[in-house]
Amino acid sequence: MTACEALTGSRPSGVEEAAKHLRGAMIPRYAIRAICRGLASDPAQRYPTTKDFAAALGSPNRTKKIALAVAGVATVTALVVLLLPAPVAAVPCATSVDAVSATWRDLQPQLNTRFAAKDQQWPSLRSYVDSYVAVLEKSRTEQCVEIAEGKTGAYARVSCLEQGTRTLAGFFAALEGASAESLPAGASLSALLPELSSCAQANPSLSATPTSSDSMALDATLEQVRALAWFGDFERAKRDATEVLVTANDLGAIAIIAKANVVLASIAYEQGDRKTARDLYETAAETAERSGDDPLRVNALLGQLLVSDTLEEGQAIARRAEAIVERLDDPNQRAVFHRRRGLFQIYHGEITKALEDLEVARSILVNLLGDSSAAVVDVDSNIAAAYQLLGRNEESVALLRRVIAFQREAGGPENRKVAQNLMSLAGVVGQDEAVELLSEAVSVFRALYGDDNPRTIHALTNRCSVETQVDAKAALVGCRQAVASAEMLYGNDAPEMAWTLTALGIALLTAEEHKAAREVLERGLNLAADPPRYPNEVADLRYYLAAALASTGEDPKRALSLAQQARETWLTSPRRQESMAGVDELIATLENADQP
Repeated sequence: MTACEALTGSRPSGVEEAAKHLRGAMIPRYAIRAICRGLASDPAQRYPTTKDFAAALGSPNRTKKIALAVAGVATVTALVVLLLPAPVAAVPCATSVDAVSATWRDLQPQLNTRFAAKDQQWPSLRSYVDSYVAVLEKSRTEQCVEIAEGKTGAYARVSCLEQGTRTLAGFFAALEGASAESLPAGASLSALLPELSSCAQANPSLSATPTSSDSMALDATLEQVRALAWFGDFERAKRDATEVLVTANDLGAIAIIAKANVVLASIAYEQGDRKTARDLYETAAETAERSGDDPLRVNALLGQLLVSDTLEEGQAIARRAEAIVERLDDPNQRAVFHRRRGLFQIYHGEITKALEDLEVARSILVNLLGDSSAAVVDVDSNIAAAYQLLGRNEESVALLRRVIAFQREAGGPENRKVAQNLMSLAGVVGQDEAVELLSEAVSVFRALYGDDNPRTIHALTNRCSVETQVDAKAALVGCRQAVASAEMLYGNDAPEMAWTLTALGIALLTAEEHKAAREVLERGLNLAADPPRYPNEVADLRYYLAAALASTGEDPKRALSLAQQARETWLTSPRRQESMAGVDELIATLENADQP
């Protein structure tokens, strides 16, 4: 109790209150655990001797333990010396920001030459990094002054800035080997680099604990891996991340093991391998829990949430993540949690709840960053998607046009975020404009990732669907191209093939190639995941297969059953209400055909 009072200036009433005060005083986690055990109400749970207590207070990364005096003032003094923050001269922010700034200055001449032909992307990216480095330097200076003045939370804010520094250094390392073809525009860097302005509200309890030089080196490599994946160099990113994982296992660096699994999971997700991503996120969450790194555990759980197979499974994961987020009491973590849960609920058809979560995330981010930040605009694009699914098309169009205008101005045309939102906008505008929007999205994704990438396949499939409404026979070339790309990425028998096969089947049906349509739609229905990845995926396959069977006169009873099942699902889908007349007409036709 005396030690806690000396460190925090308050005398807690129990273990929980002591832990809260110690976190607020920026005491390392290992020391908080040791002190709280010393305050246990059950004597049997406390340390048997003062020597054992002193040993527990030694940093896990030190080779020598600091011994404390047996009792009295000497004990408190030694404890304070052990746990008080280092003097300002030793603060890492005094040198690391300078180093990354110098790296950027040294790199620019060769990068200006290499990317000279990229007259849209390179100036945008260079300007974005210039601004980021300037904010980093200004914030570092302000926070180091606050440390010198002893202001509460200054170390947490510096720790937050250090994360930006490490990520930027990893980006520079990846940039040195990047090709001109892989260079996206600057605005999309917001997906890679942490938002520095949010560091002003960093929670003191989230300050980084000391790590070994080996772990720091591995962590730096993982930041480079993340940048490689951002550039689309997935194979090299996977190889380097796997090497980090092997080394971290040899060293027993649990936190690095967890982070490496998160990075590998995110790469698998980007490449459309949901099963691998799910397994890696689960491993990462379990490992992060053992490491005691709560923010890392939340990150792993929220990744696991997005790839969970069922609504019930995801809800259980979300509850675990939410409990940690509430304990951390960090606004950035809360915003990320609500956005991820909102996206998960969109995937599983809980659109109203999704919109509520997304609006909470937006409100938090506006308070943190202002309403014109890239992070807020990203959430706006998700809100626009929810509007579409709720049938609020005019609101969706207006919001998406604002989002796209912002992203074009910030990052130029070859911007994956712009391309993603062009696809969303295509779903709620006229057919001619939709084809143009989707063709632009296909072009951007192909340039960034090639044909065998989920984003490219998504854009190709959407364009197939829209072109079918304009000229079905002409659309067949693009539709078959989408299927071929999906087969190249996923394999012939993957559930992920179902949606692309649906689009091709509809095109064939519209082009009156009824037999071919039936075969393609049968294949899609056989492959579709159960439960479906998207609410209408199986229902759409059932309806169009019923239509194909009806057109050929084959198995009318099965056709009627399929149409009735599709109708039951569509009744709860705002986006399918306009299709209800068609399914009712098909059901009536099949019922009449079944009459003797």
